[in-house]
Amino acid sequence: MRIKYKQFEIRDAQGALVKIYRPILRIIFKKGNCTQASNALVDSGADLIILPVSLGKYFEVPFEKGQILPVLLADGQVGKIYKITYSIHQINILCNGVKIKEPIAFSEGQETPLLGQDFFKYFRILFDRKKKYFDIKSNK
Repeated sequence: MRIKYKQFEIRDAQGALVKIYRPILRIIFKKGNCTQASNALVDSGADLIILPVSLGKYFEVPFEKGQILPVLLADGQVGKIYKITYSIHQINILCNGVKIKEPIAFSEGQETPLLGQDFFKYFRILFDRKKKYFDIKSNK
């Protein structure tokens, strides 16, 4: 499946409006009877699948059972995440008919879900930044 990059407009340091493009994928999170659809950034540079803490709270994830890890953020700052195994969080990630059951990290500073390297176990993804699209195909 071919998906166009999503366009965002931000202001640069001088206040000028700049267009940026990101590989955004619509996915569904599901735990029991609770479901939440969301846009997520396909991020080949992220080591893990990282979700906002607010989403973990929605699904009543017991953060105290997770492993607290320091992380180096893209801007060079150090943050912390709560890495929680699937057997504890039990949140399924549904994408194009594929059910993903992986450890998830939750970050207080993260607003957009990041689909990192564990997501790439399930899909073959080809980015074409010049043409502003990516192709995604299930590994099954």
